[in-house]
Amino acid sequence: MVKDVGMKRAVELTGKSKATLGRYYATDPEYADRFMPISDVVALEQAATFPHVTAALAEAQGMTLTSLEQTGSTTFQDAMVSVTRHFARLIESHLSSPTRQGRSNNETARLLDEISALQRSLVVLKNSLGGSD
Repeated sequence: MVKDVGMKRAVELTGKSKATLGRYYATDPEYADRFMPISDVVALEQAATFPHVTAALAEAQGMTLTSLEQTGSTTFQDAMVSVTRHFARLIESHLSSPTRQGRSNNETARLLDEISALQRSLVVLKNSLGGSD
């Protein structure tokens, strides 16, 4: 992320010196116990052109990130309508099977995939509103 935002900007954002920032990503054994504070990671990621750490964490969990533009929605309202329809389809699908035992493994896997997709869409909407919690 330091390379993404530039060293000068990284120094401004974190309040750390160039030397300190360099030690965070140095491969020398003497710096192996140094870690960048999460507040600095957040500040750098917000200024970066891509959410590097967030994307890596999502990938580690088997998820992907989606931007509002990637949803195909041109406005927040369009995105909300899309998410609402998606949620309605999910609930309808869930209710069409009377019990969990009545669902096949494939159907259960499909529903879990749909829930994950809906969750990603909601995170995109939240982030478009400036939510960071």
